[in-house]
Amino acid sequence: MYRLLPILLFAYGLALTTEDIYDNSYALIIGIDKYKNKSLDYAVKDAESVANLLKDKFNFPLTNIKTLLNDEATFLNIRNSLSEIASSAKENDRVLIYFAGHGITDILPDGGEMGYLLPIDGEKNNLFATSIPMDDIKRISSMSKSKHMLFLIDACYGGLSAVGARGLDASTTPNYINKITQDKARQIITAGGRGEEVIEKSEWGHSAFTMNLLRALEDGKADFNDDGYITADELGLFLKEKVTIDSGNKQTPQSRRFTSHEGEFVFIANKMEIQIVNKIEEAFEDTMQRDISIDYKKLAKEIGKQQLESQEIGTSKILWSINPLGMIMGGLSFIAREKYIRNNWTLMTRINHFSYQNGDFSNFINDDNSNINVQAFGIGIASTKYFSSISTVKYSGLSSSLNFDMFYIDTKYSSIENYENTNGEYWEKDQINTLALTFAGSIGVSYNIYGRFYIQPILGIAYMYLIHIDKKITESGFAPMPILNISYLH
Repeated sequence: MYRLLPILLFAYGLALTTEDIYDNSYALIIGIDKYKNKSLDYAVKDAESVANLLKDKFNFPLTNIKTLLNDEATFLNIRNSLSEIASSAKENDRVLIYFAGHGITDILPDGGEMGYLLPIDGEKNNLFATSIPMDDIKRISSMSKSKHMLFLIDACYGGLSAVGARGLDASTTPNYINKITQDKARQIITAGGRGEEVIEKSEWGHSAFTMNLLRALEDGKADFNDDGYITADELGLFLKEKVTIDSGNKQTPQSRRFTSHEGEFVFIANKMEIQIVNKIEEAFEDTMQRDISIDYKKLAKEIGKQQLESQEIGTSKILWSINPLGMIMGGLSFIAREKYIRNNWTLMTRINHFSYQNGDFSNFINDDNSNINVQAFGIGIASTKYFSSISTVKYSGLSSSLNFDMFYIDTKYSSIENYENTNGEYWEKDQINTLALTFAGSIGVSYNIYGRFYIQPILGIAYMYLIHIDKKITESGFAPMPILNISYLH
């Protein structure tokens, strides 16, 4: 079994995490018990349970979870909150909206239906002016930039303005997880249809829908194929079966899509991530029992190759970086966007700040006076090769970079006394108007120190070419490039 340890550890590194799919997660949780005419018993408790589950198990930041309970869940507050969450989410984020309360189906004159969600101040006799129509839910989903959006509606009503399209089949679709996580998704699961009622029981302490929702996610029971994550399609199938049984066929959940996109909202709990490794271990144990010879090096190499081929190519992250050494002896700090290309290569575009202080370690500044404080601003690009396997959100290990940067030395914020150029001429500070071009190569190591924070000790060599614009003189030379970056990957 000891021979399997490197492969199992490697496989664990490939286990899918929430951060591999989403940059951020948002949730709007609404629960209403105290309606004027017909109150509910557990809607608020259900809403609080769902909010806690998302926060504790599924990596939804507390600051991104908004709850509206009872008197807070007015018509105006719900609409404003829907608009706010839709506009807050970015292209690689997910949004979950949960509603526990009354749903009403209005029969239209032509025989059609329109479903409404009833706020705390909603009026059954004036639904259009006081309630949230299904059309508005669909409109909100189309307004949001988010990648994936899921509506969980613990209410029974008809008039879903959605299509019954199913998602991709995990067993027959190549690179299934990549396809469903890259394509958009606008999905909705309701507790039941027209003429059905939400079933609540004291022995459950929840409604039938939310009780099974919690079981499906918290215990991983909706993970039908044991792949370590739960899709909205899997969740819908689980709820349809279990709620129908528990309610005695009085309500049957409906799962729909607002668009024809084939993406899937994905849930990954902390304990679910290791299921991928467990399955690999079980397969190996079975193989060992059969006494079949395995080329472990070849197998590990093939797993790595498949992971690289299936990565989410093209996803960009913002890398904030500061170089403390640059503040002391001279160096580069920057704000950059680093983009994964392929085969562990990245391309970075950046806005730079360069400082050069109290030293003469190159021909950059040929001066005997140590009273030098040069501040320069510019832009640059860099291409980096990481020698260890990386993903689009994890940049760790040994790396090598090629860099090109262009700076303008700002004499307004620089302190230079009697600058001596290569011709032995001395210039005053206000006579220096310089453009610097830098070509550099470097090698370094990235360490993940906490969360999304990285420390990157880097050593390189730079060739600097100075163009003194006003004097029409050029200078050049080599300089060492010690860097100790502290970075935050956003």
